Amino acid sequence: MEKNKKIKFNLLSDEEQINEMRDWFYENYKRPVDVCPYDEGEYVYIWGGPYEPADVLSNEFSENVDEELIDELARELENESFEWSGLPEYDDYEEEIQKIISSMDLPITRLSENINSLRKILKIDFDYNIQNTLYNMIQAYSISALEAFLYEEFSRQILSDEDKLKLFFLKNADFQQDKIKLCELLLLSPKERAIQYLSEKVLWHNLDKVKNLYNGVFNFNFPENVDFLKHMIYKRHDIVHRCGKDKNGKDVTITKIELEKLFDSITELTTFINDELNNKIKNETSFPPNSKNKTT
Repeated sequence: MEKNKKIKFNLLSDEEQINEMRDWFYENYKRPVDVCPYDEGEYVYIWGGPYEPADVLSNEFSENVDEELIDELARELENESFEWSGLPEYDDYEEEIQKIISSMDLPITRLSENINSLRKILKIDFDYNIQNTLYNMIQAYSISALEAFLYEEFSRQILSDEDKLKLFFLKNADFQQDKIKLCELLLLSPKERAIQYLSEKVLWHNLDKVKNLYNGVFNFNFPENVDFLKHMIYKRHDIVHRCGKDKNGKDVTITKIELEKLFDSITELTTFINDELNNKIKNETSFPPNSKNKTT
């Protein structure tokens, strides 16, 4: 195969070789701005990466193409983006939709079980030398449990109600100026496009973004007093992305009291959301849209 590739490139002009490599690159990599979530000033490479054009081009073509041509194309691609992402995978959306819709366990139940387990772990007396690391792990897991609830509950609601699904697209500013090619429009159903956006574009610990999503579709006032949660989410960023160090290289410390308050804050927020959604469902069931204005 490598021999055939070498013969192929030897038959091409310099311009044609660059065009072949460029086509290959675009078939395998995307700019992070197009496919990656953005968090705390940096892209999150959920599809692999970051990849540098010079590295991947050299790995793929160095045995068959002159280094000067590889470098020329690498500089061109770096002008578009210095770092690139792997390609998104589109095969699992239907499976994810069915998992969310058909799950017998409610998101609030799973969240409660996770928090209760963490409360039990926190009661264990840890060796002081490993206590900070374990507290950091508990803190990060707590935020992940919150993210899972926010994602699963929102997705469950819009995927099981066509009217809410429509509102999701109509009220979401990200879709107002979104240019979608016809081939991409036909590739995914509305539910698949929704779950693609929710699973790839939304960072569920970005509470301001989450508030806009919930308020836009469900028309209730997301709690405003979430400053402590935001503070803990900021700490979680350093724990996860800087291995427990802040931007100045100092250790991030989490206390037992902070963790207990975090558990309570997560429970308070998620209980509020769950109760508000349940109340709205009861009201919609009690007063069907076609019967609200009827008189006896």
